[in-house]
Amino acid sequence: IYFQTNLEELVVDSAIFPEMNDENAPIALERLRRFTALAAQFGIDVYLDLKTGYFKMFSEAVYERFPEIRTFPKWGNHPCGGRQVVLDFYHETLRNTFRVAPDLKGIIIIYDTEGFYSCFLHNKKDQCPYCKDFTVEQLSSRLFNTLLDAIRTYRQDTELVLWSYFCDEPWNFRVLEAMPADVSIMSCFSQFRKLDRFGIQVLTDDYSICSEDPSEYFLKIQEIANRKGLRLIAKTEDTFGQEFVSTPYTPCLTQHQRRWDQVHRQSIDGYLAQYIHLG
Repeated sequence: IYFQTNLEELVVDSAIFPEMNDENAPIALERLRRFTALAAQFGIDVYLDLKTGYFKMFSEAVYERFPEIRTFPKWGNHPCGGRQVVLDFYHETLRNTFRVAPDLKGIIIIYDTEGFYSCFLHNKKDQCPYCKDFTVEQLSSRLFNTLLDAIRTYRQDTELVLWSYFCDEPWNFRVLEAMPADVSIMSCFSQFRKLDRFGIQVLTDDYSICSEDPSEYFLKIQEIANRKGLRLIAKTEDTFGQEFVSTPYTPCLTQHQRRWDQVHRQSIDGYLAQYIHLG
């Protein structure tokens, strides 16, 4: 099971950025603790799909104390994630989250196009006065290792799942090649695969019922994961597609089964489905 949340929703008694403390965070963390503890009794793992900047704007009061962490405009006015004080804030917040909810299995972040905003996302590091002097390998490794170290403060079997949403660009493959040895990679199974629909060439959207085979991009990610010995997770859907995204189920069992047959043939370690598209 996974929940979506924002880092800003989890900040309690921060010694680094007290301006980011959220009055509802203790309630959210207690609910998370209770749910993960209950799930653990039934052998169910719970993950957080973690984002930044979607919940509320980053406090201007923080920038008054730390003007050097301000960078180019990002979603939610998020600061430079290359600065050590910001990395320390990430570590502090996640360390506390896993202290309160020790049964939490891990976190999932989209790192390349949206989700968890950093200066190397979309390869925009050269727009940052600080990060422009570092390589994407250096910046991504510092971020990933910070997150990994934080979530493993109390348990060594917690997981960091790094989701490449879709970024078929050289800089991202450099990031993938430099990933820590004990993370998991996730990629959309059929995203942007070419289809012929009644003589018209189209690209699939994220999760299409009409697409059964893995995309070229997924196969590239799979090759890297297999070569580096990393766990690979396929993102797909199990009951619907974006052709009819507002319906909870599309009654075409044979098409669903053909995609699952293809997923089964691939060398993967798991899959993720039901990504809040319903309604």
